[in-house]
Amino acid sequence: MPVKQIDNEDATLIARGRINRSTALILLNCALECGELRFARQLVLSWLTAFPGDLEVNTLLGELFFLENKLNQGITILEKIARLDPEDVRVQKLLAGWYARMNNEQSKNAAIRVYILGERLDIAQSMPGWAIILKNALKALQENNLETAEVNIYQALALNQDEVLGAILHVKLLRALGDSAGVMRFCELYHQRWPECLVFRLGLAESHLLAGNETQAVQMLHQCAAEDSNGQVSKRWWGDNHPYLPLWPIRYEITFGIPIPASIAGKLGWNRLAPAGSQIPTVEPSELTDDQSVPMDEQITSHSQDIKNESVDQTLACEKEEKLPRFERVQKKPPAWLKETEQEFEKLAKRLKSPAVAKADGRFPIYVIFSSRSGLRAKYGEQTTQILHQEMNRLAEAIRQRAGWGAMVFYPDDLECTGKLSMTTISGNDPWKMKLSLADLDQALARKGGRIGALMIVGGPDVVPFHRLPNPTDDSDEEVLSDNPYSTLDSNYFIPEWPVGRLPGEKGSDAGLLLQQIRSAIQYHQKKQKTQKGVKPERFLFDLLRWLFLYRRPQPSPSSKDRFGYTAAVWRRSSVASFKPVSTETAVLVSPPHQTRTFDPEKLVRSELGFYNLHGLAETAEWYGQRDPRESGNGSEYPVALTLADLPKNGHSPRIVFSEACYGGYIVDKEENTSLALRFLSIGTRAVIASTGIAYGAVSPPLVGADLLANLFWKAIAEGYSAGDALVQAKIGMAREMNKRQGFLDGEDQKTLISFVLYGDPLVCADSQPVKSKKYVRSRTHWNIKTVSDHANGDGELSIANEELVQQAKAAVEAYLPGIDLADVRYRLQKVGVDPNVSDGKNNTNFESGNTLVNRKVFIFQRKIFFGGHTHNHYARVTLTPEGKLLKMSVSR
Repeated sequence: MPVKQIDNEDATLIARGRINRSTALILLNCALECGELRFARQLVLSWLTAFPGDLEVNTLLGELFFLENKLNQGITILEKIARLDPEDVRVQKLLAGWYARMNNEQSKNAAIRVYILGERLDIAQSMPGWAIILKNALKALQENNLETAEVNIYQALALNQDEVLGAILHVKLLRALGDSAGVMRFCELYHQRWPECLVFRLGLAESHLLAGNETQAVQMLHQCAAEDSNGQVSKRWWGDNHPYLPLWPIRYEITFGIPIPASIAGKLGWNRLAPAGSQIPTVEPSELTDDQSVPMDEQITSHSQDIKNESVDQTLACEKEEKLPRFERVQKKPPAWLKETEQEFEKLAKRLKSPAVAKADGRFPIYVIFSSRSGLRAKYGEQTTQILHQEMNRLAEAIRQRAGWGAMVFYPDDLECTGKLSMTTISGNDPWKMKLSLADLDQALARKGGRIGALMIVGGPDVVPFHRLPNPTDDSDEEVLSDNPYSTLDSNYFIPEWPVGRLPGEKGSDAGLLLQQIRSAIQYHQKKQKTQKGVKPERFLFDLLRWLFLYRRPQPSPSSKDRFGYTAAVWRRSSVASFKPVSTETAVLVSPPHQTRTFDPEKLVRSELGFYNLHGLAETAEWYGQRDPRESGNGSEYPVALTLADLPKNGHSPRIVFSEACYGGYIVDKEENTSLALRFLSIGTRAVIASTGIAYGAVSPPLVGADLLANLFWKAIAEGYSAGDALVQAKIGMAREMNKRQGFLDGEDQKTLISFVLYGDPLVCADSQPVKSKKYVRSRTHWNIKTVSDHANGDGELSIANEELVQQAKAAVEAYLPGIDLADVRYRLQKVGVDPNVSDGKNNTNFESGNTLVNRKVFIFQRKIFFGGHTHNHYARVTLTPEGKLLKMSVSR
């Protein structure tokens, strides 16, 4: 190796105990030549700790293992690199040589790839005809002779459709020909066959950008940047100065204080006297001993596997960091280079006409399986807790096998678990302490480029408690049970930052239902993982032709038999509108005339999606209909519409259920035979969305409250989002829509956002939707929310001057609240309460002193109704202007 004289900038870095990438590569190559393997090991692992996706340094790690006679470990690393970048000829040459040394049949395949890429290891080895054709195709493509390249590539594909280099040349040809549609469909097809190959993911990302799917594209680019941090594949695809460079690291430097061995310094000429005025780093012999070196088995753990397939608690460093104050987004002053990068990224996002893309959180998503170790022991005992722990780890492993996800099991009250993450162990099962532990966990994950991508709570409220939040509406609920705070880092719990699901158990010490749900989730993800592994070789040519000739064929719409809706007659119009994104009007039953046992239960359990807009009570399991007072008819005004008997255990169940019923999600001290939500889970439903308290909705469009939330949820499901992501999208969409209409969130808006919870797996999707699955991308910033309270002013005086408004409010609601003359009526002024994270801003709402709204008068009607053996408080809320114009009306479910 020639002598390398470093410049002053590199010398200054080394003197400060830091090195950049070029210096690190020089040192590593020289260390391997000089046999300084201990030093090379320390340097390569230090570098990969900071930049685990540096493919060239990973290659040097593989060579290091080869020199240490650890062939299997070295080959594992190089095989991973070859799957990510099959065009890396250096890696292919190393694999060919090492396979030959081990008498592995793969040696021939690697040698053929080396030949296709322009080199030859053994002139005596004969090459198959398709390889010669591919080599000529590559040469023609490099010379921009597209006609010759096209002929050769299609000839080679006809002879061998199992070679990844042929697929890569195919998509490069399509890109050179300007066939963006072809690039998208073939990158998608080849990505199914070779899911780790970066070229196909870059092609898909570029195609999505051109098609306007910026969020999905940027997420894919972030993942590519994480797995190829030096951008060797992206530069080969787009060139050295491509427009997406801001997504890749700009500075490649690490702190490295280990002395440089004298043999390396001598070979590089760094131990010579420097010219006057220049700086040369101090060089001392390495004092490392074998006892001081890290055991090799531990060193290769994080580099012999794909980062996303590792258990996060095995890969996070245990360094101590000063804890940031909770509920505050502390913004440290970023370095100048980071600010420049963000500015370039924002410019790119603006050019794409999607500024929100610049705020996307590109860290790798981790599926966190969250529970309380002490809570599980107290409820189920030590033996059952161990079984649950094993099943939770099996679930994490199943999710890690899915593309684009990591997973971990996390107990905030377990010292062994928190100690690995340098976190504080909590005591007891206080929900706010648990929430704070999740904020700390997100910080710990961020140190390794990860983030909480989804949260699965394992256990009912006696294991992981609900948050008991203040009730923002004037009704009989003393508080609102909610999982929303578990979905945020700060105190703004109205808008979730990641999806949250809960696998609840029944009342008592029997863990049967909980184990059933965990094992069902494992089966679901194992099945999903199998479908993502790729196309079988024998079917590949058939699928290739199908994509070529049939991709334009329109997909059939989902059949109404795959949907089941059930609504009270009084608000059938709003129910049809809520369910419309995934169904037709004929898919919605109306009660009355329908009630329990008047319909075929098979329709219910064999439908993939279920929507229920019925009455519910906290004390009973049944859900009830309500007669439309404007229609004549006999029978009960509130017939029993759905019972446990309507959900038979016959091996069939809806995939996703959304219920607007009051207390439809109330499960405190409930069992399978006392809760329809738990009954749905017990028959196999994978996701149930329901309210833990009184829910409000419209009687007809425009939709408000739970109706609006349901409509936005089903829209997201129809677009391909999972149940958890769809609920996040729905809550964000509802807050955005109501803020647009009103300038704030009123009491029923707030209660809708916090009372609806998801029981089941947040990653469950509706398979019948004829669209590709999408993923919600978490934003780096959090929404600011302005709220108003029903309770701020106390009861308003119902003076004679307000009597006309009272009559107008009664007239608006009397058709939907029978016996309105017997109802109690309260008059409220609303007062603005600003979220603590919100700075003052302007809006179009008029205020008196004290931020009391003067252009909105809220009338709350409450009537006690007896049905189901219990007294039910039925509410109607009417909002008027001082002139009597109806602004908003909602009724309780």
